[in-house]
Amino acid sequence: MVLLGAGASCACILNGDKNGLKISAMNNFFENTGIDIGYTGKFKNLEEIYQDIDNSKKKVLEDEVNKYFNKFILPDEPTIYDILIISLTHKDLIASFNWDPLLIQACQRCLKFTQDIPEILFLHGNVWEWYAVDVNGIMTRVFAQSECPLGAFIKTSDGQKCTQTPLLFPVKNKNYSDDYIRKAWDILQDRLSKSFMLTIFGYSGPKSDEEALALLKSGFLIKENNNDTSDINNFKQLMIIDINVNDEKKREIYESFERLLDVPQSTFTENIKDYFEILDDFWDENNWLILWPRLTTDGYVTTQYELKFPPEELMTINNENLTWDFIESIIKNQIKKEEL
Repeated sequence: MVLLGAGASCACILNGDKNGLKISAMNNFFENTGIDIGYTGKFKNLEEIYQDIDNSKKKVLEDEVNKYFNKFILPDEPTIYDILIISLTHKDLIASFNWDPLLIQACQRCLKFTQDIPEILFLHGNVWEWYAVDVNGIMTRVFAQSECPLGAFIKTSDGQKCTQTPLLFPVKNKNYSDDYIRKAWDILQDRLSKSFMLTIFGYSGPKSDEEALALLKSGFLIKENNNDTSDINNFKQLMIIDINVNDEKKREIYESFERLLDVPQSTFTENIKDYFEILDDFWDENNWLILWPRLTTDGYVTTQYELKFPPEELMTINNENLTWDFIESIIKNQIKKEEL
């Protein structure tokens, strides 16, 4: 399972999207995006700005943010998001906090090579994610719809009304009551409880996401009847990828996520090293997503538990062999192994 934050989208188009547009972080958001809502306050961070403005300006800001993120288009060449999707299968899940459509675009491109791709969830909404509701207002299906203006009224071929997922802004008390958002978190918590390997990419667990972090922990750790989390099934592998991580940032990350692995050491876990690891580069050789694409569990179990060399048929991705032909060869390699 993979959890994505804003840093992942920044890394995906590090040199800009197809038209050279770069994604802005929360700091200096107006300056970086060119968005102007007539804000004259003292804050530069989007989180602080959003909490400092009145409701009328909030609506204007939400519209402008939607327009801004709808502009992004993936470059023609493969990106980190393409690699991320190809490295996983239908047994896996990618959950994203990001509003931009880059992950959806990567999914659409990867479907040309295989239908066996991971499930995708957007925990705070997405500018391309829509859902249909029946006459009773109950969500019936989710789909990607590009180039639709905010608030547009569209219907499915069978007449069901469609609604864009709301964008949850970076405030401490977020509204998780929307049908799509609530369902996304329900699915995430269910998958978390069943997962063994979790990668968190570009998300450092900011203080404003205290509620989200609590939901992550409640899903990740298996509780016994007395709410104890010492069950051996809670031994799980957690990898954090966050670019340009210094020692201070590492401490902050540990403080944010150490509760996800709040499990006493046992004889079983003592000999397993680095079960909580922080990498500062997606292309780090220890990133299991590129070390054993599509066959991550095989590679991990073989090397960590059986203490053997990984099977010869496992392929490794690096940023030097990143071509569409190589991506296709990864798919063919997986199919070949499954036929053995």
